[in-house]
Amino acid sequence: MSWDDYASRLTSGGVISSAALIGLDGSVWGKSGDIKISQAEGQHIVDGFVNEANMYSKGVVIGETKFMFLRTAEPGICYYFKKKDLGGGVAHKSKQAVIVARFDEGQSAGICNSQVSAMIEYLTGVGY
Repeated sequence: MSWDDYASRLTSGGVISSAALIGLDGSVWGKSGDIKISQAEGQHIVDGFVNEANMYSKGVVIGETKFMFLRTAEPGICYYFKKKDLGGGVAHKSKQAVIVARFDEGQSAGICNSQVSAMIEYLTGVGY
C-alpha cells in the first residue's frame, strides 16, 4: 500500500475531509483530499510536538491557511487545531511520521481523532 492509500483510508469514512502523512523532516509522504502542505508547513507541524509554545503563537498553517492551535491532548503525541467556519483537525505523531487530518465544520473532532489514533497505532506497530 502506498502512503497516499493510507491517507485515502482516513478520508473514506466521511468525517475526515483531507489527510497527510508527513515525515519527521517535514516532507509529505502521502496525502488525500484537497490538503496542501509545504515543506516549511510540514516542519512547523512536526516541530509543534516539541515546542508547544510556538504553536500557540504561530498556529498551525496548512496550505497557507492559519488554524488556531487549541490544545495538546497527549504531550508529544497529539494536538488539536481549529478555524472558525472551516472546521479543524488533529495531528498525531508516531516514531517516524505525523498524520495531519482535517475535518469540515460540523463534523466530529472526536471521531477524527479516534480514526487518526487507530492509524497511528497501526503504523507504530509496524515500525513507523
